[in-house]
Amino acid sequence: MVAASKQTVIEILILAFGETELREMGLDAMRGVLRSDPRLAVLDGALDLGPVWELLSGQPDFRPEPATAAILFLKSLEARLGIALKLPEAIVDASDVDIMRATEKIRPKREEVDKIIATPTVDEVATSGAPPPRGKTEPARSWAPAHKKRAYRIPRQYILAVAGAIVLASAVWMAIYLASNTPRTPRFKSIDLTFAGAIPLKDAGVWAHEVHATLGDAGWLARPADERRAALAKAISQLHASHPEVRALVLKDGAQGVRASVQWMDKEPPVVRLY
Repeated sequence: MVAASKQTVIEILILAFGETELREMGLDAMRGVLRSDPRLAVLDGALDLGPVWELLSGQPDFRPEPATAAILFLKSLEARLGIALKLPEAIVDASDVDIMRATEKIRPKREEVDKIIATPTVDEVATSGAPPPRGKTEPARSWAPAHKKRAYRIPRQYILAVAGAIVLASAVWMAIYLASNTPRTPRFKSIDLTFAGAIPLKDAGVWAHEVHATLGDAGWLARPADERRAALAKAISQLHASHPEVRALVLKDGAQGVRASVQWMDKEPPVVRLY
C-alpha cells in the first residue's frame, strides 16, 4: 500500500471540516494555508497534526468540539492512509471510543473519501524540503540580431472563444464549490441481518467502517445489561468476520435514538456501551 501524502491528508481534513461549522472559516483559504505550512509534512511515515490545531485554535470564537471531531475522523482512517497520525497535544489522550463517536458526527460521502485516498498526489516542494528536479542546463548562446517581426493580431473569434471558456470554467468551479460545502446525509448500504443473532433488528446498513442498525422490538432493551452486552459483542465479531472493514456497530431504537454502541478491538475484547 502506498503511504498517503500531505496533500491527501489535507484534502480529507478539508472534507471533514466541511461537515462542521468550520466551513464558515473558508475551506479554500484553509486549504492554502495548510499546504504552505512546512511543519505539516510526512516524515519517516508519520505526520504531526499539531499545526492544524494551532491554525484553528488561533481563530476568533474558536470552539474545540468541531475541530476535535474532524481531526479524530481523520485519525480513524490512519490504517487506510498508511501513515501514523500524531494527534495535537490538546487531544492526545483521545480514546478509541472518542474516535468512534467522531465518526458518528463527521459523515462525508464514502465515495468522496475513497476517491481522495485512491488518487495519487505529490506534495509541494515547499513542504517536502527537497529541491525541485532540474534539467541539464545548456551553455549560453550568442544572440544574433533579431529579425523584425510583423505585428500579429489575434482574431476576434478566438478572443470570444477564450472568454466563453473562462466563464464556463468559473461556473463549473462555483457549482463544485457549492456542492462540496453543502451538508450531506451519509448513504448506508443495506446488509444481511444474520450477524445480529439474538438481537431483533429491523434493518442495518454499512457506511465506511461502521454499521448502523435499527431495533425491530424495543422489548429487547429491557433484557439484562450483561445479556445485551454479550449479544452486542458477538454481533460485532460476526460483522468483522464477514466485513473486515467494519469496526463499529451503532444500535438505534425506532425513533433513531442511539441506545448502544460497540467497537471492534484487534487485540482486546470489544468495547460495549449501553445508553
